[in-house]
Amino acid sequence: MEKLVYLGWASEGLGRASAGMAGDVLRDRLLSEVVPALQAGGAGSVQVAVADAAVGGDGVFSFSSEGTPKDAVVSFWLEVSAERAWAEALLTGVFDAMHGYLVCESRPIVPQAVAAPGDRSVGASQITCIAARPDLSHDEFIARWQGAFCDVAIECQHTIAYVRNEVVRALTDGAPDWWAIVEESFPVEAMTDPAVFYDAQGDPELLAANQARLFESVGELIDLARVDARFYSEYRFEG
Repeated sequence: MEKLVYLGWASEGLGRASAGMAGDVLRDRLLSEVVPALQAGGAGSVQVAVADAAVGGDGVFSFSSEGTPKDAVVSFWLEVSAERAWAEALLTGVFDAMHGYLVCESRPIVPQAVAAPGDRSVGASQITCIAARPDLSHDEFIARWQGAFCDVAIECQHTIAYVRNEVVRALTDGAPDWWAIVEESFPVEAMTDPAVFYDAQGDPELLAANQARLFESVGELIDLARVDARFYSEYRFEG
């Protein structure tokens, strides 16, 4: 089995550009039409992350060095990734633009509370596309990312789920050269409250320390000129 991840930008009227009610339209289309069709075609463990109204509002962080942050992320497993044309055709029905990647998945934190298939997962999922610092080799990037950086990320944030997707190769023409696609879930309050995000409620000194430690670790690993990050509602369909 191989895991495929698609970053999508919706067409006008289906959630383009900003989270909110328009994102709800995109979510409903993905969940009611695209997911069943993917499953019927043989895709397994389908997951949809979408910028809907639940993750909208003032003060919710989003950023993209590529322009507009992705509106949704759809991932699934196929027996053979080369036989994916039918699945990409489904996605192009709702996305004006998309970038696909073959990835290798690892899960440093498996969520303790798992929603029923098709229900919204607990918390909010921040999905970040990253590239390595220019001075790092691939081997150095992987060693830091899966070693010391992972420890710092877990210790300095209130993370309730953590999925690492190491990019093996791009599947669509013109896709940015991302090295990894990271999925981290946090309590919904973490979207707007730094003390919750950095797991330092009621402790300003710990908040400052965790921020500084994480920023330092990020700077040792990631090309800060190339980042795409946003919060999403997550929906999983196992099997």
